[in-house]
Amino acid sequence: MTTIFIESKHRNTPEANFIITFINIKFPDFVDFEIVPLNGWKGLWKTNKLIENRDLGNQNVIVFDADIPGNNGGFKKRKKQIETLKNELDVDFELFLFPNNSMDGDFELLLENIINKEHKKLLDCFEEYEECISRNNSPVKYRLPVRKAKIYSYIDAFPKSRKLNERFKNGDWFFENETYWNLDDDFLTNFEQFIEKVVSVTR
Repeated sequence: MTTIFIESKHRNTPEANFIITFINIKFPDFVDFEIVPLNGWKGLWKTNKLIENRDLGNQNVIVFDADIPGNNGGFKKRKKQIETLKNELDVDFELFLFPNNSMDGDFELLLENIINKEHKKLLDCFEEYEECISRNNSPVKYRLPVRKAKIYSYIDAFPKSRKLNERFKNGDWFFENETYWNLDDDFLTNFEQFIEKVVSVTR
């Protein structure tokens, strides 16, 4: 069994759905895995499951955001922080930090890079909205939307049936749908190679 730890608060989130969809499409034979949400990257220090998996001979995999220096993160810093657990707990794990395991950023930055280029104009519209907020930031200091809002708005702009809309509201961003996403984009090369390495351990 492979356990994939994510930062999300619960299992039904875009991050979890992305990982599951990507694995199902790219590595359909890899089925012996579970997603474990930790409600923040510091949840790694609160869970016993890393040690439990070690003792059971299971594989630990961590997929988090690198974040940015502005929110006390960044790829190099976050990687160093998390890898201290290997010595602290005497455990081993594979680690991938969104967006591409080398840059500062997050899951949403990854998504911005893999949208179907035909619909990039929707993100351009949102960026115009952000610029408008910045230009009209007085007398009230308006807060710019969080990055997740940009991707949410991108998906929300497409017409959907009532059934699909319910899925969308429940954290499903339709990563299997080529109209929205390009899972063959070069930006996902590092992630695909990472998952391939994870899969190879179980073969």
